[in-house]
Amino acid sequence: MNRHFLKILITLVGICLFAVFALGSGSGEPSDVSTGSNDSKSSSSEKAVQPFKVAADYEGNFGGLSLKIAEIQIEENRILVGMTITNNSGSTLSFYPDQGNVVIGNMQLDANMFGGEGDASGEIQPGVQKSAVIHFDVPKGQALTPSEVKEVRLHFGDVFNSDEFESTKCDITINIE
Repeated sequence: MNRHFLKILITLVGICLFAVFALGSGSGEPSDVSTGSNDSKSSSSEKAVQPFKVAADYEGNFGGLSLKIAEIQIEENRILVGMTITNNSGSTLSFYPDQGNVVIGNMQLDANMFGGEGDASGEIQPGVQKSAVIHFDVPKGQALTPSEVKEVRLHFGDVFNSDEFESTKCDITINIE
């Protein structure tokens, strides 16, 4: 009986520690990157070092999912991508851009699932629009020089249509001028 109680206690402590670390990993600072949504709210917080913002003005269609990337913000330690997605199909679509990655030159930055803002991941019902700013963190010990970035390759994974059992890869390249 004591052994069973101890196992339950250890499991609960583990879950609590995971939740604390997962929730604490976000930057805590809202970005002012546009998602392209009409009801987009932006923050006007002043930062010591101005980030390099690019108006991406990208629109594409991936298996019935309309994807609009309004802005990309490049910082030394992360890249922020503001997007709005709309399910224009008659089926439920699954999409998880906050589990993707970005490639800058020979450096891969993985998405920070807990550091972004909004919600553009999961099952998206027909006609639904979602907006988010996805954060991609630079690996520890490395840094970007924002003004030297010439191209951002976005790898958001697949858009999966649960009715058709089809998937469409969502890879995008944005040239920085």
